[in-house]
Amino acid sequence: MWVPVFETSKLGEKPEQVVYWGSPVALFRTASGRIAALHDACAHRGAPLSLGNVCGETVRCPYHQFCFNSEGSCTSIPDVFQVDDAFRAGCRVRRYHVREALGLIWISTEDERQAPFPVSLLGEDDREVAGVGFFPVRGDIRVWMDHFLDLPHGIYLHGKTLFGGGADRPSRVGSVATVELFPDSVFPIPRWLQFEYHVEDVSLRRRLYSPGLAVFLLLAGAGGMRPDRVRVTIDLAAPFCQKYRLESWSPLGNHSVEYWTAINPSSRDELQFVYAGAFVKTAFGPRDRRNPVVRALQRRGLHYFLERHIGGEDARVLSETRMVDPEDIRVTPFDAGIVAMREMLRRHIEARAEQFPPDSLVHLFCGPARTKLSAGRRITVSR
Repeated sequence: MWVPVFETSKLGEKPEQVVYWGSPVALFRTASGRIAALHDACAHRGAPLSLGNVCGETVRCPYHQFCFNSEGSCTSIPDVFQVDDAFRAGCRVRRYHVREALGLIWISTEDERQAPFPVSLLGEDDREVAGVGFFPVRGDIRVWMDHFLDLPHGIYLHGKTLFGGGADRPSRVGSVATVELFPDSVFPIPRWLQFEYHVEDVSLRRRLYSPGLAVFLLLAGAGGMRPDRVRVTIDLAAPFCQKYRLESWSPLGNHSVEYWTAINPSSRDELQFVYAGAFVKTAFGPRDRRNPVVRALQRRGLHYFLERHIGGEDARVLSETRMVDPEDIRVTPFDAGIVAMREMLRRHIEARAEQFPPDSLVHLFCGPARTKLSAGRRITVSR
């Protein structure tokens, strides 16, 4: 499974330690510019390779100067250890596959034949992004996985953020596109869900609205008015990676933005929330994306919208939410989709379990199938 672990622009001459499903990984850029990712433990005595140095096309362990290339093979051992070629050939470190996209570095234990790269699958390899970011959140990783498929919460938890809803401005679901998810489905699931929110303005006049709609207003480079309608479209690219498209309609016109969000578990209850955003359309026409002022406003808007609002609002609730077993869920049509997703993820991981380190958090999702859904049952949610 592909997971974004670091910002491309921040990887310098020194190795960096990142995590992949809770396992430590040494990330480094070779002299030729290639990015490599290895398990962050020297095959000799386990010292962190991320504390070492990059030497040409290799990373050198800080403890005894063993060197490893991007494939995880040991290329050099000091003469003092008096080892032969057979020892060196067996001195290997687990390697990870690496891709760059959306201003992020992605890694995976599986190659692209086993786990297609999600950004490529959705045709976004060349997408120019306005900003990327990482911030920590807490909560059970299994709860967060369920949350990635829970769209109704947006009406309530994010009602104010998305469209200035509240007690004096009630929100409702205008329409829900049909959702079809089978227990034998595999990733990705393009257009997993499409919601349309409508908000009734009960005030005597429309009021300018800024805080919750900052992402739309800043991308436009000007203030705006509260939207009447917000549409959310989601493509499920991987278990913890989704692409969102948000469109809003207000008296000033149509605004739209696309952004990717992903979760990378650091531990069982500590995670990294990752995002990358690209602006699509504003009511004020095209903007010069190379303009540093416009780009600064866009980055600020993304940060404000995703970290302070969307991610922060999610984390406030999910950090205190406990995992509910399928047997205990009061299954609505939407919850049935979540249960089916659990089964899909379990099968996906069990088929590849040997590729993950023993300490990887992916093993939390393995075990006997517990879903109540029978094979071939279709889950639909219609307007």
